[in-house]
Amino acid sequence: MKRALISIVLLTLILSPLRGAGESKDYKASLFGIKSNGTTLNTRSIQKAIDFIHDRGGGRLVFDVGRYLTGTIYLKSGVTMHLLE
Repeated sequence: MKRALISIVLLTLILSPLRGAGESKDYKASLFGIKSNGTTLNTRSIQKAIDFIHDRGGGRLVFDVGRYLTGTIYLKSGVTMHLLE
């Protein structure tokens, strides 16, 4: 019993720094100058946002409700896009 308790405590101490590793940060699209008016071409701004988020370890690029005009963009690992209703 004592051995099991010691094992659990050691395992908790070893794994505790990894708890926040899977959490991602949210970045609002508007912070990068991305417009939701349906007429502004946002390709460069969206790509710069993706590159910025990737360089900082990843996260989500969050788009508010609206119409976004864009061309081809390249997603990078650790970056996801989240579209709000």
